[in-house]
Amino acid sequence: MKQNTHPQYQVMTLTCSNCGTDFIVGTTAPKGFSVALCSHCHPAYTGAQSIIDTANRVSKFMERQKKAEAMKAGKK
Repeated sequence: MKQNTHPQYQVMTLTCSNCGTDFIVGTTAPKGFSVALCSHCHPAYTGAQSIIDTANRVSKFMERQKKAEAMKAGKK
């Protein structure tokens, strides 16, 4: 069997960027990483409706909507 062909398995802490919950996971990833949602804050698990805007997508969409409504009002 060849030596040193498998990635190094390690235990590291995974952090939820939304609620800040830490999880201990096993991974072969070389660097630490975080997730946008976890089971403590995801709407499918909590049953609560929430808007999670990690990349300002909702605010950008609302700005486009305002511009579109202004253009419609200007044409009439």
